[in-house]
Amino acid sequence: MATKPDTVTRILDGAISALARQGPKKLSMSDICEHAGVARGTLYRYFKSKDEVLESLGDYVSGMLSAAVQEAIEERPELDERINVVMEAMTGFWSGHPELVLLGKLEPGFTLQYVMRALGGFRPLLHTALDPVLANSPAVRAGIVDEEGIIDLLLRVVFTYYYMPVSEGPERTATWNLLSALVGPPAQETASPPRTRRRRLAS
Repeated sequence: MATKPDTVTRILDGAISALARQGPKKLSMSDICEHAGVARGTLYRYFKSKDEVLESLGDYVSGMLSAAVQEAIEERPELDERINVVMEAMTGFWSGHPELVLLGKLEPGFTLQYVMRALGGFRPLLHTALDPVLANSPAVRAGIVDEEGIIDLLLRVVFTYYYMPVSEGPERTATWNLLSALVGPPAQETASPPRTRRRRLAS
């Protein structure tokens, strides 16, 4: 049986739905109440203004995406599949939340603020998820790129998919294969050559 969402979750989900229809400029607290299915008194108990709601949305969406990645890793913990699992979870998140995709199309400038904030917030998550793989990546060990460079590239690819969704097909497969090749299979510690000096990818 599904757990009933708490009041704050209902409010923030309602705010996302209202944003996708009204846009941030026309959005009102009444719109949020209507889409969330809560009374004005309930809304104001948790948020004093529209700006407070909007400020909370960035962390809320980031938290949902982080949870999706962590759940995917728990279901498929194999290290040789880790890069694909993370990519699938992050790109699949957008298709599971069409209102977020719609908001990105209607208000790209507004959503870009949240994207830029999320880029920084996801780095610790991705380090935790990918460091076991990246530490033994042939590209990293050869000094072609460092772990931070690969994570930066992955984030750019994932958020590009947010603004330009790509369905299952050759284009997405080619992108993931390229990233997988860059990471490479985990090397055996006993047979690993010494790590050389690393350098970052050019911006």
